[in-house]
Amino acid sequence: MTSVIESTISNAKDALISPWITQGMVSFSGQQLPDATAGRHGWILRADAKLVQIRWAIEAITSPELASMPPAKARLLIYRRALTLIDAEFGPINKKERESTARKLQEIALSLWRARHSASRAPISPADRLALIASFDKGQPYCWICGVRFSSSATEAFIRGKRFLSTSQLFVDFAYPRGRNKSDLAVTVDHVLPVAAGGTNDLDNLRLCCSWCNTAKSDALDVYRSGQYRGSYEHPTLGMFMLPSYSWVSRLLALVGACSDCGRNQADGPLVIAASSAVRQLNPAFLRIYCLDHDPWADERIVPAKGLP
Repeated sequence: MTSVIESTISNAKDALISPWITQGMVSFSGQQLPDATAGRHGWILRADAKLVQIRWAIEAITSPELASMPPAKARLLIYRRALTLIDAEFGPINKKERESTARKLQEIALSLWRARHSASRAPISPADRLALIASFDKGQPYCWICGVRFSSSATEAFIRGKRFLSTSQLFVDFAYPRGRNKSDLAVTVDHVLPVAAGGTNDLDNLRLCCSWCNTAKSDALDVYRSGQYRGSYEHPTLGMFMLPSYSWVSRLLALVGACSDCGRNQADGPLVIAASSAVRQLNPAFLRIYCLDHDPWADERIVPAKGLP
């Protein structure tokens, strides 16, 4: 009897070879994939894929002219568009469910649209800087994404609103080369929900973040629209790799946020990414998160910065 995985790979053949041919794509769209194909953190891939679809549906019923409309007129227009979308794409449903679904779509679409178009990046006040540092009580402040501890000089520069630059590192982690740039280890403020997506400047949307992770995260909202492999690299002892985009790395570190072996998180110490020995293309399906004590690449991770993509 053909295994589920073997059947999946066989059915995927036409779609993989000819992704612009209708027949193969339609056939494969109904294929149920085994959990193993999404790796240990498949829940992230599945959730992100669903969010992309939902965002597109919501975006479909909003448009630029809403900005110049009175609020009541904008609400009515979005409600009517939601009803049209439901009728065209969801098929016949009873009147009560149709109207209830349209109201929910209207509410979410208006909320997200207004947040996105009213949000603006404001300077972080001295009071907010102190509040973010104070949130660590007496512990050493650290990056909320990767867990790297901030030096006292970097922290002091942050509190004073001064720019912090360290010495560029000649040897860095090949998987995510934090430290190549002088500003990578500076303390910055990250908007958890990006400003571009409607994120506010309220304290509950702000986190301390190393400059490297903040830049890597940027305004990404999922793994599908925010990155590709950043290039190939031949490690001196581990062999050839396709290295992951920085956005993939930051999203996995933030969402998984714990060592695959022991469960330690950013509050316990820095986290790193790695993969099994069989994997050579480092993508979101097969990246793993580890603490420094369980890092399988502990002896091979640090390489000369020169030559890394």
